[in-house]
Amino acid sequence: MNFAAPIGDYDAAELRAIFEVIDTDPVMQDFLSIVGKDSLRDVTEMPTARETLMEIAEFACMFSAVATAPDDGKTMILRDGLLRTKKIKLELITRLKQMLARKKDHVRVAGVAKKSRIIFLLKAALACERIFPKGQIGYVRIPLDLENMAYKWGGGKRLGPGSTVPLEYAFGSLYVAKLSRRKDLLVTVEMPDSSADNATIYLDEDITEMMGYLARDSAHSYPVLGYPQTLMRAHEHAAGMGLPASILRDRIIKELVNDMDPMLSDYIRDSSMLDATVDKGTLGGRA
Repeated sequence: MNFAAPIGDYDAAELRAIFEVIDTDPVMQDFLSIVGKDSLRDVTEMPTARETLMEIAEFACMFSAVATAPDDGKTMILRDGLLRTKKIKLELITRLKQMLARKKDHVRVAGVAKKSRIIFLLKAALACERIFPKGQIGYVRIPLDLENMAYKWGGGKRLGPGSTVPLEYAFGSLYVAKLSRRKDLLVTVEMPDSSADNATIYLDEDITEMMGYLARDSAHSYPVLGYPQTLMRAHEHAAGMGLPASILRDRIIKELVNDMDPMLSDYIRDSSMLDATVDKGTLGGRA
């Protein structure tokens, strides 16, 4: 008997089961309220792609945090990866950018990536021009015509050479940054720039302040020196708790419990609950 599941998109039955769980999750409900939709089905054009669920879940957590951030201070929210996404409908990205514009005085959002198309395209040129001197930190904004040489699809159509039309599915501008004096690691940072009605989200001084925070967080980071420590801690926490994997695990346990002797089913259920509790760090592990 072959137990290996094929790797591919979700089928209709799997999607129904997943939506039943996701659409009732408090964080996802907050996100659906923000974008004005009733179900995850209405958020994306690619619901069957396996990576879609995780990517939208990341944005749901991020914008739920934006919505609930206090207005009596400043909160910095980071995403491990760029902010641009093709998994969310373009008109909804517009709504999310408008929300960022409303909250800009109290919430700062950025995406940080170790690898990107723009780094691959410009790394040699940046090194030859010595844009980032050894032992120094800094950042440089990528002009749109160079950015569009790496990201050729603008949302509605392909972009021609030298195009200065912003990508519709991008939240903002790209920057290449060196965040540690002790390592020459270059990262790509995306920061929101303006909403659909051209309202500026972050000013130049805001960008400088945010880059300063990233540099402080990356100065002595481990194990990847020069990459924000906050993001590495978050990745460690999330590695064993992927959303699709958690849903599938719960479904398997439910089926096993329903088909077994009551005493054995109680044992399996209690054991799985204990494993989940230990994984979440109640014995002194990850927070």
